[in-house]
Amino acid sequence: MNKGINCKGKSYARSGAMIIEIDDEKSVCSIVRNLTVDWFSIEYMYFQMKGNGKTNSGCFWTSSAPMLDAIADCLSMKPDSFRERWNHRCSEVGLKVMGYHCTRHRNRDFFLQRGILPLSDDIISAFFLEINTVLPLPSLTSTAIMEMTRSVVRDDKWKHRLNNPGPYFLMSYKEAKISYNDYHQNGPEIWWLFIDHFLKYCSENEIRMPFSDRAALRDIISKALTPFIIHCRIPYSMIPAKDWCTFNILRALFTFIDHEYDPDDDPKEISNKAIDLNGQTLEPKYFNRIEAL
Repeated sequence: MNKGINCKGKSYARSGAMIIEIDDEKSVCSIVRNLTVDWFSIEYMYFQMKGNGKTNSGCFWTSSAPMLDAIADCLSMKPDSFRERWNHRCSEVGLKVMGYHCTRHRNRDFFLQRGILPLSDDIISAFFLEINTVLPLPSLTSTAIMEMTRSVVRDDKWKHRLNNPGPYFLMSYKEAKISYNDYHQNGPEIWWLFIDHFLKYCSENEIRMPFSDRAALRDIISKALTPFIIHCRIPYSMIPAKDWCTFNILRALFTFIDHEYDPDDDPKEISNKAIDLNGQTLEPKYFNRIEAL
C-alpha cells in the first residue's frame, strides 16, 4: 500500500513564491507536490514505476529522457505533452531554482555591477589583464593582450564559444561547497588554455618570464584572487535545458521518497546536477548572496 511520503514544513501556495533547493527534502517535496497536486500523485506514480521495474534501469537515474518518458507513460501521456504541461506549470507559478556559481575573482563588486557573464572576448581579455596585474611585465601591452585574446578565439581547439558558453551553476550547494572543488582552488578550467596562449606569446616574443610552468602560473593567479560562491535564484523559464533541470529535481525527490521508506539507506549522492545558461547573462537581481570562501 502506498502511504505517501511525509513532507513536513511549509506548504507552498500555487500563486506564491516557489524557490526549489535541491538538497532540501522539505523544499523539493513541498514544491513538487504543489506542482502536481491537482494533476497526479507523484508518490503513487513513483511506486508504480518501481513496481513495473522501470526504475531498475541504470539509465533511469543517469539520463533525463528515460525517466521523463517513463513518467509520461505512467500518466498515459505522450512524452512531449508531459514535458509541455510540466514546463507550463513551472513557469505559471514562477518557479525559481537555486543555483551556485563557483569562481575566483578580485572582488565581488564585479558581479554586483555586471552580473554573471558567459564566456566572451571581454572575459578572455580580462583574464590577460589579470595576469598583467599579478605579473607586471613591461612588454605586455594592451596590444599584446588584444593579440592573445584573438589567438584564443581563433584557436580550432577551443570549442567553448559554440558548445559550452555557460555560465554554469551547480544545483547542489553541498556539491558547490566541497573542499576539492577545482573552481574554488584554481579558477575555471578554461584558464589552462588562456595560460597556454600567454606562455606561447611570451616565448615567441622573447618576453622573459620567471618560470614557464603552466600549473605554477595558474596557482599564482589563483592565489591573487578570492574564491566565491554566488547563490542565485534562477527562473525556471530562462533555463535552456529544462529536461535536465526537471530530471534533477525529480531524481532528488525520488531519492528522498526511497529514504523515507528505508531510513537506514541514506539518500543517493548523485553528482553532475548543474544548470548551463547557454550564453545568457544572469543579472544581479537574481542573486541571493555572494559567499567569499
